[in-house]
Amino acid sequence: MEEHKYSFIFFIVLVFSFADVYGMYANDDASSFATSVTSDTLSLKQAVFISVFAEFIEAFFLDSKILLTIRGDIIDISRIGHQSELLMLKMTTSAIGSTSWAIFSTLRGWFVSSTHLIIDTVVGMVISAFDGNTTKWRFNGFA
Repeated sequence: MEEHKYSFIFFIVLVFSFADVYGMYANDDASSFATSVTSDTLSLKQAVFISVFAEFIEAFFLDSKILLTIRGDIIDISRIGHQSELLMLKMTTSAIGSTSWAIFSTLRGWFVSSTHLIIDTVVGMVISAFDGNTTKWRFNGFA
């Protein structure tokens, strides 16, 4: 495989990832601060200021656990094998799907879970690209 053969896919997913974060966090922040701003407990500037720090802390400290869960507990990477190009392309389509739904639902005022968005698109991608056996379908309970 050439070193930069698939670089364009990286740049496409980079653009959609930024748009995905915009759509997801706009939806999360609107849901979190709507009551506080409309009741005049917080001004809009205060809510934006608080949300910038809260979202940064979440992204920096907590989102890595979500990625580890997707990589280790939902998808069996060993079954994908040496199809890294296909995995890269399919993860790009997952980012595009998640971005589209996050922005679509936010524009309509619908609440969506940002974690469910990306997990649902990745699970759908794995099933469509590889097979149902690549996804770990176990449930060990809530405790």
